[in-house]
Amino acid sequence: MGVYSGGKDSNSISSEEGLEASNHIKYLSDAKYKIREVLFYCSTVYQCRKQAISNYFAWPGDPVPQECTLCDNCIRHATDNPVYIDVRSDVLKMLEIINVTTKMQQQITRNNIVDVFRQS
Repeated sequence: MGVYSGGKDSNSISSEEGLEASNHIKYLSDAKYKIREVLFYCSTVYQCRKQAISNYFAWPGDPVPQECTLCDNCIRHATDNPVYIDVRSDVLKMLEIINVTTKMQQQITRNNIVDVFRQS
């Protein structure tokens, strides 16, 4: 004897709920991605606005448009003439610090982090 579930067995109800939950999670993930894209668009300083909008709506394989040189970011880029430096080695060191500190069983101090940067 079971509970009446509108002509559906309990297994199909739980699988429908699982599918609904999975769809809800995907929807929230997509929404979070879109919010991040909007925040990135608002916070960029040197990326061409036209390129950002074109890339947002582009299909995979579409050509990347050239910078417009008319938007506020293109003008700022031309005015500031920024110097780009390669920070990959610094990022790798920071990742190494994270790796070492997560493996340590003792309390992490400032000196521990300095030691990792010094590679000692």
